[in-house]
Formats: sequence, C-alpha cells, structure tokens
Amino acid sequence: MSAALDVAGLRVTAPAGVLVESLDLRVDPGRTLAIVGESGSGKSMTAKAIIGLLPAGVTATGTVRVGTATVQLGGDQRVLAGLRGTRIGLLLQNPFTSLSPVHRCGAQLAAALPAAARTAAEVERRLGEVDLPGRVARMYPFELSGGMRQRVALAASLASDPDVLIGDEPTTALDVTTQREVLDLLAGLQRDRRMALVLITHDLGVARERADDLVVMYAGRGVERGAAEALFGGPRHPYTAALRDSDPPLDHRVARLPTLPGSVPRSWEITAGCAFAARCARAAARCRTDAPVEAPAGAGRTVSCWFPLMEDDLAMGSAAAQPADEPPATATVDGGAPLVRVAGLTRRFGGDAPPALDDVSIRIDRGEAVGVVGESGSGKTTLARCLVGLEHPDGGRIDWSAAGPRHRLVQIVFQDPASALNPAMSVGAALGEAASRGDGRRSVGDLLDLVGLPAGYARRRPAALSGGEQQRVAIARALAPDPLLLICDEAVSSLDVSVQAQILNLLGDLHRRLGLAVLFITHDLAVVRQVATRLYVLRAGRVVEDGPTESVLGAPADAYTRALFASVPGGHAVDGRGEGRVDG
Repeated sequence: MSAALDVAGLRVTAPAGVLVESLDLRVDPGRTLAIVGESGSGKSMTAKAIIGLLPAGVTATGTVRVGTATVQLGGDQRVLAGLRGTRIGLLLQNPFTSLSPVHRCGAQLAAALPAAARTAAEVERRLGEVDLPGRVARMYPFELSGGMRQRVALAASLASDPDVLIGDEPTTALDVTTQREVLDLLAGLQRDRRMALVLITHDLGVARERADDLVVMYAGRGVERGAAEALFGGPRHPYTAALRDSDPPLDHRVARLPTLPGSVPRSWEITAGCAFAARCARAAARCRTDAPVEAPAGAGRTVSCWFPLMEDDLAMGSAAAQPADEPPATATVDGGAPLVRVAGLTRRFGGDAPPALDDVSIRIDRGEAVGVVGESGSGKTTLARCLVGLEHPDGGRIDWSAAGPRHRLVQIVFQDPASALNPAMSVGAALGEAASRGDGRRSVGDLLDLVGLPAGYARRRPAALSGGEQQRVAIARALAPDPLLLICDEAVSSLDVSVQAQILNLLGDLHRRLGLAVLFITHDLAVVRQVATRLYVLRAGRVVEDGPTESVLGAPADAYTRALFASVPGGHAVDGRGEGRVDG
C-alpha cells in the first residue's frame, strides 16, 4: 500500500540551531499515527514543517510525499502551498486561532470549500457531517460552546476533502465527554473517507486509545516508533517508559506517582551523546559521548538507545505504580466543625440563562482534600470563585469556622500560571508581595524551598521558567499568606504528563506537611483519584453525587458519573453499566 503521507529526513532549523533532526514519518490511508512527547520535543514544529506554516526565520529540509505528489522542503514552496488545505488539512488545539471572531461560521466554512461548492446547502451538509445543526451557520464562534467551535473548525479543515489531516492537540482544551464526542466523530469521518490522521498529543490516554502507530519524540529527535499497542505494552526506550508510568492510573490510587526529573533540553544544546542522557537513570559513559543510532526492536518497531529496556526492566519499573495500601490522608478535624460549609449556594448570570450554581451544598474539613469534577459549564469554577470572593452568590450561605480576612482563609491556583503571574515582576517580588499579606513567617527563600525551587529563581521572571516551574511559583505565591484552604482550579490540566506527576506529588506533600485543606477542581477523574479523599460530582450547576472518592469512582451511583468515567480515554462503563452517555 502506498503511503498517504511519507516524510523523509525532516530537519527544521531556527537561528538558534536545529529544532528537529532527521525525522522520518509514514502513515497509510485510513490509519492514525500519533506523535507524543513533552513540550519542547518538536511535535508542533514537525507539523508546521510538513504543512508549510513555519514561523519567520525557521526553515526546513527533507522530502514530503502526499500520495503521488512530492515536495522538497527548502525549495519552491508553491507546490506545498498547493497541497495545503486541499491534500493536507490542519486542525489546531484552539478553534479561536483558526476561526475569525467577527465572521459567521457559515461564511468561514464556505470560504474553505471549493468555489463551485460554496452554497448554503453545501455548508449545511458539511455542518451536518460534524453533527451540528444548520442554524450554526448563522452564529458567530463566541456564541458556541468549545466543543461546537471545534466541530466547526473540523468541518472547515475537511472542506476540501484532504487525504491527510494533521490534528495538533485538537482536543486538549475540551472536557472529557466533549473530547470523546469529537474524537469519535473524527474517527467516523476518517473511516468513511479512508483519510490518514497524524495526531499530535501529550495525552497518552488519547494516543493509546486512538492511534495505530506511535512516534515518540524527545528534544527534536524520534527516539522510538512502532505499533501503539506494542509501545505502550512494552516500551523499549527509557523515555517512553517514563512517560507511560507518569500517567496517573484511572482504576486505582498510587501512593506516589513515578516522576521524570528535569525538563526537555533545547535541541540545539545537545552537542554529543544521547539527548535523554541527563535525565536517564540507565545512562552510561557511552550515552554521554555517542549519539544512539536507530535500531530494530521487534516486529515493525525501532528504538534509538544504547541500552534499551528488556522485559525484566519493565517489570521492575511497574512496581512504582502499584495500588497504594492506604487511602490518602483524611481530615484532621478539631472538634468536628468543618473548615467551610457551603449551603444552598445559587449563582445566576443573565435573566433567562440556567443557573451556574443551583442549590449547591458542600463541606470541607480542616486538613481534608476534596475533589470537584464535572464537564465545562458544570459550575466548578463558579463555586471556586464564590469561595475566594471573586463572585458573589445570589443565594445560600458560605460559613467559615475560622475567623480572619478572606485571603488568610483561602487562596487559589489557576490553570494557566503564565496568565496568573505578572510578566514584569521577578519571582522574588511576586512572592514578597504575597508574603506581606500574611504573618511574615515565611521568607521568599522559604517559599521557593517549599515548592522545590532553588533560591536563585527569585531573580528570574516568569518568561524564563518552564510551565511546571511557573506553576510551582503560583503555588508558592498562594501559600505565602498561610491560608487554611488551597483551591486548585484545573491546576495541572495544561501540563505535560511528566510535569503533572511532579505537581501532583508536590500538592500531596504540601497537604500532609502543612495540614492544608485542598479543594481540587478538575475534569480528569484519574487525577482526582490520586488527590482527593472525598468527591463531589457537578452537572449543570447541581451536585448529582458525592461521597468517598474510592466509592464514587469505584461504583458510581449516578448515570452521569458513569458517563464521565466511560468518556475517559481508556475508561469503561463501571460494573458493566453503560447507560448515561452524555451527548453534548
């Protein structure tokens, strides 16, 4: 079978140096190739090079074949421009970056169609193909939910019926049920069209469930490739194994998540040896001097490693992720009164809109870790904002058993640390300002040490830090006033799986060490299982189920909870009960 997409010898270079080095890719019609790796591995730059959308100053060489068309990168780009949008489509993570906010969805979809097909009937047919009603054509992107916007972007990317679709983190910004709906829709369209899909993702659950073949990238290099099932079942490269083991399990809690120390180096800084050597526990002298060569590692798979993992190594490594013998630490209650009790909380936005919170009641004890899960729009963030005073409820009560100003009772850590930290302030200045609102017992150095950062980071600005380091600073700033309750609102959802494991372990350590109460808000059931003792499930502003985390996730009573569980990549209907599917 001839490949739908064949990339040979791809090399991407920026003024600072090489970003992607000698990468080969192949995907056949109707199959899905997933490219995985941490941020900085070169995944998105690979996609941009293939489709001819590299930033100014960045160049690519190599060969791209799409069906019978061949393009020499670095030469005349008019051939590649002719393939873009017709033979190769691109679906991005954030539909707001590919959809105009000032044009109606129908006009944007029509503009992507061949000139002869730009009719209202064809636009409506294409919307129907992605399970959207015809009325969406008359709407603007901001009037749609995140999942509906992504469906419009998908329809536009498929408007010219490409042979290959590149999805660059296409569902990362979606909650778990919407993610499954979009991925199921994409799989059906792919099957009907025999379209090849290149899926770029840091979500190992998505890659495991959706991909036929897998390429693992690290620092601009392909380090392992082969059938997805084989690579996840028995990785040969230590990096692949580390990524897999960092992913929190859905079906049980572990005492401590395995972690991968450090971060991905800049590819141009690797002057000798294996790019992964500095982070690899198996590295020997040869690994630091000689670059490994790609070698066969079984049927249809290759690995670039001087000392690849064997079956015995994998068995030893998996012991770190065995189920914990004890449940996570429970509340340390002084006298039985909860730290905060929320009763009958209601919050509305707009007269005719359904309430964001509808008679919500929860309690959080001192020193307790409580989870709140639900889809986007379920009311999770509105609840958090009411607790910290950023929103004022229309009804109900929030009663604290402790006295003091609100900022000494509760602090919050948001999803995106880059937008939560002032880019003009040094880390030290930001932490010093926050500490001045507390009792002054923790210095900037103490706060940095508390979250595992060197004291020298006080002189840096947020732009000089990685995403995981920025989130550590955000946590340190939240702890500076010495609050009794720390709210984490999707605090790890935008992080790579390896960094996510580090932050989850850090939060667990802080919870136990400081006797801190934690309210952990997330749409990720595997993550919340590792953190929370008790769990509340929100749907459309109402609590539909609550109880001990192991009970709620082990045998959920509500159909909505079961639907959430079944929507997780790799999830399943609990106890064989599949009812309760959420349909957008």
